[in-house]
Amino acid sequence: MEKNELRTEDVMNNSIKKYVNNSFLTRPPELLILDLYDGCIKFLRAALEGFNEESYEKINNNLNKADAIVDELNGSLNFEKGGEIAVNFRKLYVFIDRSITLSNMKKDRQKAEDALKIIQMMRDTWSEGVVKNRV
Repeated sequence: MEKNELRTEDVMNNSIKKYVNNSFLTRPPELLILDLYDGCIKFLRAALEGFNEESYEKINNNLNKADAIVDELNGSLNFEKGGEIAVNFRKLYVFIDRSITLSNMKKDRQKAEDALKIIQMMRDTWSEGVVKNRV
């Protein structure tokens, strides 16, 4: 009996993985960018919780995850299509990246808060643009 139950669970887990993977692969790029912003915000907030808890491991892990997302956002810029906007986004991503790095190195809460404020504004602006273009 246990083997059959295990197989059923494996089939369900594989089905869920396929669904998530297909959802990701078929998602429009502008919504993937929105997902990245949301993930970065989530990890920055978790890092700020780490500051409250004085958990350096939590701070480090979450700031590293947020930084990886910022690197991905920065790498996704298309300067041919984006022109000056892409250049300005690059400057913001570099600032955010530096703020996250300094926050992590010096355990400076304010730098993480600064990064969070900017990434939230960028996310809101991006979201507004996506909604306008999808209507």
